[in-house]
Amino acid sequence: MKKVKFNLILKNLIKNFQNNFFFYKVMSNIKDILDDTKNFVSIPLVGNKYCKKRPTNNDKNIKIVKEVDNIYDSNALKVVSKRDNIEHDLGYIIKDKIDFVNLNLDKLKFFTILKKNDQKMNSIYYYLIFKIII
Repeated sequence: MKKVKFNLILKNLIKNFQNNFFFYKVMSNIKDILDDTKNFVSIPLVGNKYCKKRPTNNDKNIKIVKEVDNIYDSNALKVVSKRDNIEHDLGYIIKDKIDFVNLNLDKLKFFTILKKNDQKMNSIYYYLIFKIII
């Protein structure tokens, strides 16, 4: 998927659902994203309901780990957060973004996490927002 489509998704996420999202960082960061959408990407976090920890505002040290021994997908990318010197699994990069992340891993800097409560589906969705370092 092209970067342009990611940017459109990110812009729509923020503009159309702003009232439904709880932003883990101050709203001024959202303005930074809207002012510079071409340098940010939104990547859905999946599989979180199977992890012991949920993303919180304490998750500032996010890293992506290749999980080649994953029985479901040998290309899986696990999202890990370090809190109080302990690493916690938060979930996985959604499958259709794995190639993009692998190709750009050295250019992605974690920025914030967006949380969307879907009242109709009684579900919570998390989105990792990365700044692209050029």
